[in-house]
Amino acid sequence: MKIKSRLITAAGIFYIYLPLIAFLLRWTNILTSVICMAAAALCIIRIIKNSNNCSEDTIYIEPFIFIGAILFFCWIGYYAGWGRFVDQTDDWRKHNALLADLVNRKWPVYYVNGDDHSMLVYYIGQYIIPALAGKIFRSVRIAETALYIWNEIGLILVFLNIINYLKIKNFQGQLICMLMIPFFSVPLWLSELILKRLTGINMMGSIRWFYDYHYIKLQYSNNYTLLRWVFQQTITIWLITVLFMKYKDRLEYYVPLLLPAVMYGLFGFIGIIFLAAGGLFEMILKIKNGSRILKKIFSPENICTALTWGLVFLAYYSGNIFSEKPEVLGFSLMPYQNESYSIYFIFIFTNVIPYTLILLPGHRKDGVYYASALTLILLPLFTMGMFNDLVMRSSIPALFVFMVYLLELLNDHFIIHKAQKNLSVMRKIGVSAAVILLLCGAHFAMVELSDTVYTDEYHEPGKAFDLDSLQSYASRTEIVREDLNYNYFAYDIEDNLFYKFIARKKIRYE
Repeated sequence: MKIKSRLITAAGIFYIYLPLIAFLLRWTNILTSVICMAAAALCIIRIIKNSNNCSEDTIYIEPFIFIGAILFFCWIGYYAGWGRFVDQTDDWRKHNALLADLVNRKWPVYYVNGDDHSMLVYYIGQYIIPALAGKIFRSVRIAETALYIWNEIGLILVFLNIINYLKIKNFQGQLICMLMIPFFSVPLWLSELILKRLTGINMMGSIRWFYDYHYIKLQYSNNYTLLRWVFQQTITIWLITVLFMKYKDRLEYYVPLLLPAVMYGLFGFIGIIFLAAGGLFEMILKIKNGSRILKKIFSPENICTALTWGLVFLAYYSGNIFSEKPEVLGFSLMPYQNESYSIYFIFIFTNVIPYTLILLPGHRKDGVYYASALTLILLPLFTMGMFNDLVMRSSIPALFVFMVYLLELLNDHFIIHKAQKNLSVMRKIGVSAAVILLLCGAHFAMVELSDTVYTDEYHEPGKAFDLDSLQSYASRTEIVREDLNYNYFAYDIEDNLFYKFIARKKIRYE
């Protein structure tokens, strides 16, 4: 079946912006909504109009693969907990409570706990459309089902946009793409074996962690773990990343393409900014014309988006980001000691360097490749958040780039060059190593999926396991856990810029 390339790009951009438009209409005043939507319409039309300059007019999807991908991703999402048909991870208590508040409360969502007057301030982009469905039918259960459907649509769009970007036309390549999306990972299993061999102990904590002991927490999550635990920071961040890879030479579109990421994950947005810096550096080396570069950077699309959506997002998050928080949630250097730096080097040399070296021959002049590698090498030197979400989630875009490039390598080697017998020894070694590392990486993803499939546990909606609302967390006097008290709210909202000048409705104290 043939699908127009422009249609796939347009569908991806529409998926990214639709929740943001709904956010504008229900959270901000009319003037703000009109200005931002006009700016978005201008930029989106220009991006889609020029989309065929970046790829072929149409792509061919094997019908069997397309239907199989839908069924496969539905199966993956089902056992990831989407729709609440199987047992969910602990993080789903917060996901379900947040979704319930978006369904049951008026927007913007406010909380009153004694003297604490707060507003929900979180990357809620992935929840908004399902919550609207729940509002229409006055049912949280409908919203949960809608979340399952919305996530599946996003995953299919990620799949289609990867195929569109890499121009994968064959059955085998599309099948490999379908399987890599949920199972890609750094070779965590291999790194665990090496860690045990060198240290004689295992301090991983679980199949998701490379190292979790005292204040040192290192994790580059496999894709299934991301889909199961933090889907809201993953699916659309992937989609934005692959669209950026398609348009990385179009500096004039960077802001409208990348800025929406802030509503799907602030740490993911940080990771994307690193990639954008790599793309910018590559273009500077290519163009070598300062005035032309500046003209592209300060394009109407970039300026228009920054001065509308950018200011709204800044005001929205300012009450949370710039508020006083416990020290444990702050940014700092990872507290390695002399003897524990070996943990860092084992992590980097088993999980990052192999993929980096394998991909180097095909991406010597690719700024996004270097930005991805540098991101993954530097992140473990820092920590932020109780569980070091900075490392776990800011790595999502860079890991996704590596996944796409490895898919390109496999497709190019096994499909395009399968008839060539005189391939270099180094190329054969690189491809063989990539296959082995990918299989090692998939091990823990499959273990976690297997644990979910075969578990007998299930908590039905409405049971004691549920958290009905985030209301109980929205107080600085009732300490539940520091990250729960501070990650989801802006306090002292009477002094908040978003509340004073942009919010659609003010808080009610009755």
